[in-house]
Amino acid sequence: MDRLEAVRMSALADAYSLLAVMLDRPTFVLAEGLASGSLLRDAQSIAEEAGLGSAWASAVDVFLVSGEAPQTNAIDGDEALSAYLHQLRIEHTRLFEHPVSPAVPLFEGQFLYKVKQDNPSAGDAPTRRARFGAKEEPEFAGRARAVRKEDFFDERPRLFVNDAALDAERCYRKAGLKRSADKNIPADSMITELQFIAHLHAETARALLGKNLREIEAWEFLIEEFNRIHLRKWAYDFFYAIEKETRLEAYRLLGALGVALFDARL
Repeated sequence: MDRLEAVRMSALADAYSLLAVMLDRPTFVLAEGLASGSLLRDAQSIAEEAGLGSAWASAVDVFLVSGEAPQTNAIDGDEALSAYLHQLRIEHTRLFEHPVSPAVPLFEGQFLYKVKQDNPSAGDAPTRRARFGAKEEPEFAGRARAVRKEDFFDERPRLFVNDAALDAERCYRKAGLKRSADKNIPADSMITELQFIAHLHAETARALLGKNLREIEAWEFLIEEFNRIHLRKWAYDFFYAIEKETRLEAYRLLGALGVALFDARL
């Protein structure tokens, strides 16, 4: 049983890591993985081992039907991939990196503040699908997981110095991690949070294989704490916003994968 659960925890770690890779600034490797299908095959394998059902497979099928990624060959492959990479980077900038008004803020503090500003009736604990300027859709009413009001951060966010970022750093230090000296990224970046929750699941898998009950309980506690204080409040809505706001199927795929994962996990 421990070995099966370790495989599932390891697969979940891979799932979070895959989302982080797709969410980061697009690279030639990402464009090639989408075009060749290698990234899509990885997603389907991860879903099977993690017990995510058919949701990820369905999202992959929709992307394949779209035909957005170029069908390359040895002659024009690099040129076609470069053009596709250019499209991905333009959309990534519009969605996440626009200097004034990103369509989907990449940082927890900024995202939650925007949701609250666009949905003033949502109060301090916005529910799922409380999208920017939109009310919760009736068919999803009541599906939101319960969160605690005291876990929300109410101050107007600033990059690096806001309650969400500072508490995320606390969680990272508690797990024995510290900020990289090579990258100066706010601690409440969704990319960083995904990498962290992936790390926690990978460590849980390792502890399960070693049958170390104390370590298993410690890592599971950290997972529950980080989900409750951070991811449960914004991860589902973040990926739902990507799915609805994007103009490219690659990012619609990312949104669908994130929605399916966090719907199952939170």
